[in-house]
Amino acid sequence: MRALVIGVGQCGNKIVDVMFQRRGIYTRGRDYLEPLLINTAEADLRGAKHVPDKYKLLIGRFVVRGHGVGGDNTLAAKIALNEADIMLNKIREYGASQFDAFMLVGALGGGTGSGVMPILSKMLRETYEAIPVITVGVLPARFEGDLTAINAGKSLMALIENADSMVLVDNEKFVKYGEDLTEAYKRINEMVAREIRLLCEASEANQVGENVVDAGDVLNTLCGMNKVSAMFEQDAGAWLTVKPRESGGYPAELALIGHASEPAAPPSLFGFKKKEPKTGRAYRLLFLAKNAATNSSIDADLSSASQALTLFIGPRSEIDPQGVGAVRTWLTNIVSGETRVGDYPTKGRHVEVIVVFGGLGNVPRVKEILSKAKKVTEEKPHIYEKKEVTIKELIMEGKDIEPLIS
Repeated sequence: MRALVIGVGQCGNKIVDVMFQRRGIYTRGRDYLEPLLINTAEADLRGAKHVPDKYKLLIGRFVVRGHGVGGDNTLAAKIALNEADIMLNKIREYGASQFDAFMLVGALGGGTGSGVMPILSKMLRETYEAIPVITVGVLPARFEGDLTAINAGKSLMALIENADSMVLVDNEKFVKYGEDLTEAYKRINEMVAREIRLLCEASEANQVGENVVDAGDVLNTLCGMNKVSAMFEQDAGAWLTVKPRESGGYPAELALIGHASEPAAPPSLFGFKKKEPKTGRAYRLLFLAKNAATNSSIDADLSSASQALTLFIGPRSEIDPQGVGAVRTWLTNIVSGETRVGDYPTKGRHVEVIVVFGGLGNVPRVKEILSKAKKVTEEKPHIYEKKEVTIKELIMEGKDIEPLIS
């Protein structure tokens, strides 16, 4: 799948930078993705070492002077609105018609990412009506505080109305107790970067699999009816009646992505490779698919999904047809809607499995974050009222002190 991958804010910049440490995982230097980094903080852009400067864009230069918005996503949204033409002109330089999708990556709890992504998503949908906009949104962990919860709630609601798909990543699920946060976030960023790359590469592979996964399979799994809406609204005589995106359309499809892998060959014994039975290869594929679903980017009720995709990556000899069939049956028993299974033959030494569930209707963490954001927002006025009273009482204590400046 050919995509323009736009990292917005510090988190988005880091994930996209990791994605471009090298051009392709199994494609030997060929690449089908193009990077763009957008930020209000100049230091974050400088920190991206693998993306050339010509693919970096600093916005809000005359408002925050390159120092970031300090977690204020409302300010970030205003900057994005004021500099909309600057961002769109930068995107036009890529020749946007060559892309199958726009992919926006960023943290929903931060300032720049959560504020700019909804504005940019809306502009891209209005400007390039037939190209889906996919957002990869990283949700804050519970310990990250009330401000991140408010930011995430506001950004989630805005993106649901202005994107075609939202792939959700939950920091809460992957940060381990007692782990250094820098290392934890680095590990999460690397995980997300690899999963997105593998998903996009598979549809452009030179080696043709038994079950080919093309860009349409990926987009339909992620975007569902939004993809259909984008296609048919271009044709006034279309036989299928859909609700145009600009009049509200379908809300963004919520999606998750998961990944699992194992070495392709069993350990050797005294230099001789042990021959693995076919049943072992078949079982491995089913085991990895279930493991990928368990270790997915966010916990959700998988039976609430309306579409799903499983992608097998590895040496052709390891992708056993019986295992593929078992996974297809497993998917069909979970998801009532469309299920897709494909393979991506490689010369790697691992067997990897990617699972994608789209059109999710039950994601507990999203409900939790929206509920917390609402609660904190309702309590905010009372907190400021209490603070104002406290300050007045403090000042009254010194009313009889002779003033320093008359």
